[in-house]
Amino acid sequence: MFSYIDRLSSRFVHSPGRRLRLAMALGLMALLCACGGGGGGDAPVDTSNIVVPTVTITSDAPAVAKGPFNLTFTFSGPITIYSADGVLPWATSNGNASVDKTTFKKVSDTKYTVVATPNNWRKGDWTLLLPAGAYKDATGVKYSTQAASVTQTIDTQLPFATFSATPPAGQVFFTGPTTVTISFSTLLDADLTVGALVVSAFDLDTQQPTASPGVISNFVKTSGINEKNVYTFLYTPPAGKYSVAVNLPAGAVKAGGIANESTNWSALFMPAP
Repeated sequence: MFSYIDRLSSRFVHSPGRRLRLAMALGLMALLCACGGGGGGDAPVDTSNIVVPTVTITSDAPAVAKGPFNLTFTFSGPITIYSADGVLPWATSNGNASVDKTTFKKVSDTKYTVVATPNNWRKGDWTLLLPAGAYKDATGVKYSTQAASVTQTIDTQLPFATFSATPPAGQVFFTGPTTVTISFSTLLDADLTVGALVVSAFDLDTQQPTASPGVISNFVKTSGINEKNVYTFLYTPPAGKYSVAVNLPAGAVKAGGIANESTNWSALFMPAP
């Protein structure tokens, strides 16, 4: 069986003019084949000279963040953000803080910022990671190959107080003046004062609150180190049978600018057997 070219040859081989035209046609076909068939295909893009910018991520928070802080992405050159929402696809290590994507903004061709907010009752490190491939070069051709991250220490634990006192041996109630200890979970911004404590007493005989709930004295700070404040005081109850409460109101003290929540110490006071 003859090929297409063989059939062309058999038709034109007997005429010199036809042989010339055949040779030109075959030459043109060869040229088209060498150029990819004349289909107009794009030549491969040379990416060897394209350099993808590197990135550094920084936080403007102090060593320990207790409130919102800014994260800044600084690139060594212009980039292309290819994600559909126009935001860099970062990841975070845990729930110590949250990043609000709506705050992501372009400051310049090489700088972007976003706001992170510590979550309540958190303490420890928190990391934001920008993985490799998160962005492209300015032409949108090559993906980044570098991962970058920033780590921020978070502390939003409220300072809370623990009251403690020991009844007389063999008793479940108190019988007279009692030493009470207040231990805080962390160092306070300013010392607790005795005036911040609120004492109330309920007369078990009359079933009425009393206007003379007892006296706090000898209020002393015994420790302000080892990441906590400790205080002691002597409570002297009124004579009789009383249910007593010593309250530390919310907002009485702060630690790192974060106020405490309300805490109570309650105890029963009875005459000695």
